Amino acid sequence: MLNGVKWCLAIPVVLVSLSGCGNGGFDLSGQALFDGESIVAGWVEFTPKMSDGKNLVSSAVVAKIENGRYATTGRSMKPGKYTSRWTAYPEPLPEATEDEDNVKDPVPLFAWYAMDVEVTSSTLDLTVPKEARGYAPK
Repeated sequence: MLNGVKWCLAIPVVLVSLSGCGNGGFDLSGQALFDGESIVAGWVEFTPKMSDGKNLVSSAVVAKIENGRYATTGRSMKPGKYTSRWTAYPEPLPEATEDEDNVKDPVPLFAWYAMDVEVTSSTLDLTVPKEARGYAPK
C-alpha cells in the first residue's frame, strides 16, 4: 500500500517537470480545506480541460499542500477549467532519508480525489467535501 502511495506521489513530480513556464500565465495559490478544516499536508494537481475541444489552456501543474495552503509558485497557470486531484494526510509527511524503505508514511485521508474547478484569477480557495474521506482510485 505504501509503495502505491509513493508511486502516486511520484507522478506529480514528473508532471511538474513537464509543465511549461513563462507562458503568460500566473502563479495560483489559496486555502486547501477538507470538510472546512485546513489540510495539514498533501498535494493538489491541476490538469487542464479542453478549452475548444482540441487545445489545452495550460500544462498540468502540481502544488504541495502545507498547513492549509497551496501555491503553484514558478508553475504558471492560465485562466480556464481544470480537474483538480487531491491527496491529503492528517499529519506532516516525514522528511526524505537515505533509508527510505524504513520510513512509514501516514495513511492518507484520501488519494487522487477529483473535483472540477475554474481558475479565473491568481487566488482560488478550495474545499474538498467530507465525502472524499477514504477515497482512493481502484
